[in-house]
Amino acid sequence: MPKDSNPHGHENQIDVSVNVNGEIVDLRVNENAPVQTLVDLALAKSSNSPASRDRWELRLPNGQQLTNLAAKIGTLGLLAGSRLSMSLAVGAGG
Repeated sequence: MPKDSNPHGHENQIDVSVNVNGEIVDLRVNENAPVQTLVDLALAKSSNSPASRDRWELRLPNGQQLTNLAAKIGTLGLLAGSRLSMSLAVGAGG
């Protein structure tokens, strides 16, 4: 299957899951969008404010922290069904 399509026929879209502080949210994101879009969608879908995005850390499935939120999602090498994780940064809880 080509990288720019998925079983649902949406080109340049990828389905991923994000564990946001223990809550799993499923997202369909455009691979050409910046990672910031994925972060904002995950926060909104988990009832967290995207305005608080600076308080969160995003990690790839291998545990590597992602700091360049301007990078395109497609450059991360994610496969459909990949699970990322987000947690409050140390000291950000108040």
